[in-house]
This record gives sequence, structure tokens and C-alpha cells, in this order.
Amino acid sequence: MWLPLLTLLIVNSVSTIHASAKEDQTLHSSIGPTSTEEAGVLWKKGNQAFEEKKYPEAVRSLERLIHRYPASAHFFEAHRLLGIAHLENHEPHLAIVPLKYFVEVERKSSAGLQTRLALGRALLDLKKFHETLLLAEELLVEKGTSNEVSIAALLMKARALMGLNEDARATQSLDSAKVKLEAQKEPSLPLKPLKGQAAWLELKLKIRTCEKFPTKGSLTEEQIRNQLNRRGTCLSEASLLHLKTLEAGDLDWGRQSALELSSSFQDYTKACKNPSNPPPLARPEKRTKTQLKQYRSELVQLLQKECAEKREKAETLLLSKKEKSP
Repeated sequence: MWLPLLTLLIVNSVSTIHASAKEDQTLHSSIGPTSTEEAGVLWKKGNQAFEEKKYPEAVRSLERLIHRYPASAHFFEAHRLLGIAHLENHEPHLAIVPLKYFVEVERKSSAGLQTRLALGRALLDLKKFHETLLLAEELLVEKGTSNEVSIAALLMKARALMGLNEDARATQSLDSAKVKLEAQKEPSLPLKPLKGQAAWLELKLKIRTCEKFPTKGSLTEEQIRNQLNRRGTCLSEASLLHLKTLEAGDLDWGRQSALELSSSFQDYTKACKNPSNPPPLARPEKRTKTQLKQYRSELVQLLQKECAEKREKAETLLLSKKEKSP
């Protein structure tokens, strides 16, 4: 019963441009006479669909504009919008080329800097962490960037480092971003998602620390109980970080945080059900298969009881803190 309740509690707490086949289809749509009027219509439809977050419609119009009207005054901007539309459509592999095209033309303008951040999102989604790290470091040494871009670049760097399993360096980058965020007395609207992302990253790093327990290899009963107890305590602390994500006020990152925490408790449950085998006994004694089976059965019962108690404490703590929060 506890797991559905905990999950419900967490979730409710948060109120070339394309692949070859698609390219062939786009090129086919480009056949026919062109006109200045059509170029204007395509830009208007594509831009309006983008503003209304109708990204599939935006992609169709912007693709046609790019392929048929390279002399259009909106040609370069269409690449930027097309890349972001693909990103919002969960198509990061299609976003890379148009975003890079725009960045090559405008690197240092406000739009260029924002597009480089969007490119970083696409690279992270594709798990290209080395390339993401390089992009983030380029942004951080860029002169004249806004505080918003600087914070976003630090968070991008932290995520790339996490992908490379360099959690210590990721924490340093995250801490630098948090200092800049805390310096904002009244965070503006563009900074709210960054604050949410920073809190989510802090939660994710904490969960990765928790998941180091239990360690691999044979463990005695005392060792396995101790380490799973430490993992449970760690996850209770992570629950409080989830509340920080919610307090940031960004719904998307709040949902991501809820999913992370719920998944981590599910993994904890599995760990409690599947302890490692104990070290072999000293000779001449040796456990028979029946004895080992009995040992594991009794240990699993004990671990499940202790883990359930930890989860209930985490749920109670989360509820109490949530009720006290404004």
C-alpha cells in the first residue's frame, strides 16, 4: 500500500536537416513554382504555429520555407524556429542541424546565445555529453552574456558532467549556478525554470549518492542491513530536496522531480527484495543449497520490514513538510 500512496503523494504535489526518409518527403514537397506571396504565407503560418506551440504544423511550414525560399528575409530565423520546434517535438536528432546553422550565422547576439542553449538541450537529449560540455564551457567564457545565460550554461555543464559520471565536478558547477540564482532577490520569470532545474539536479545528484548502497559483492547480514538503512535515510533526505523543486514554482521540473523520486523508491524496494549472497563460511563448514535458500528467505523478510519502515518515515516527513510549506 505504501508505494502507490507515496507515488500519488509525489505526483500530486505538483499541480542535410533531417533523416533521409524525411528529407525525401521534404524535397518532394519543394517541387513546383515559387512565389514571394507563398514565402510570406509560409513564414506567417510557421511563426504563428510556433507561437501557439503547434510544433508539428510549424515544422511543415518552416521546412517548406527553407527548402523553397533560401532568399527569404526569414531564412535564418526559420532555421532557429525549426530547430526548437523539433526539440519541443522530442526530435533532438532533427534539431541539431538547423540549430547549428543558425548559430554559425549568429553566435553572439541574444538570439544566438539562446539558440546555443537550445542546441545544448538537444545534445543532452542525445547523450552527447562531451560535445555538450564543450558548448557549455564556450558559453561560460563568452563576454557580455546575461546572468540568465551564465546560469543556464552552468546547469548545462553540470548535466554534461553527470552524464560523464563526474559527479564531484557536476556538484561544483551546480553550486556556482545556485550562488548566482540566490543572488537574485526577486527572480524574474525566465529564471524560474532555471531555479527548478537547479533543484532537480540537486535531487538527482543526491539520489545517485543514495544508489551507491548497497555496495557490490558478498555482504554479511549486518552489512546489508546497515547499507540499506543508509540508503533509506538518504532517500528521506532526497524527499526534502523534492520539496525544494516544487517551491521553485516550475511545473515541468516539479514533475521531473516527482518521477525521479518515485523511481528511486521503486529501486529501493527491489534492492530490499534482492540482497546479495552472504560470504562463504569458513571451512570445513559450508552452507547447503537448502540452508542458503532459508537464509535468503529469512533475510528478505527482515529487510522488507525494515525498508517499509524507512519508506513510511519518508512519506510522513514529506507530508509534514508539505503541510508546513506556504
